[in-house]
Amino acid sequence: MARIVDDDRPVWPNRHAASRCSVGSRRRHTRTAAYRVACVYDYTEVRLAVPATPEFLRLARLTVAGVASRMGFTYDEVEDLRIAIDELCFALVGTAGRDGNIELRYSLDAEDLVVEGLGTFTDALPSVAILSPLSRQILSAVVDEHDVAIGEQGPTFRLRKRRAN
Repeated sequence: MARIVDDDRPVWPNRHAASRCSVGSRRRHTRTAAYRVACVYDYTEVRLAVPATPEFLRLARLTVAGVASRMGFTYDEVEDLRIAIDELCFALVGTAGRDGNIELRYSLDAEDLVVEGLGTFTDALPSVAILSPLSRQILSAVVDEHDVAIGEQGPTFRLRKRRAN
């Protein structure tokens, strides 16, 4: 069913956009200058858990790219985020992978994206999360803030990227 906006023209919800709304998000339809319907998403957070192997880290990169592009980040900013997620996830699991999972939380607000990762490993290997000097330099160039640490539950990372105005 259509709803009426200020100028008495009906606005029809975009059925395809409505089907992509996820749990925990609120959606509202707005009219753009060209009188097309746009779907505005008010996400608060997206969670993802993937096996701690290099093959599944692609999902973390795809998720950050999708979330960032929906938030209005530019193409270059999205690519920067993909590089940052790649560097930080590999800092937790290494090139061979580990037994267990990486749990990622993408927190969104109006101006920035915060990604937090936690390695919940079941193997007996010691938990080390060390960034090489090159990785630190790359991360400093592509995100506004980043941190890698060993927490109570395992190795963690956090990054923040602000949207350019």
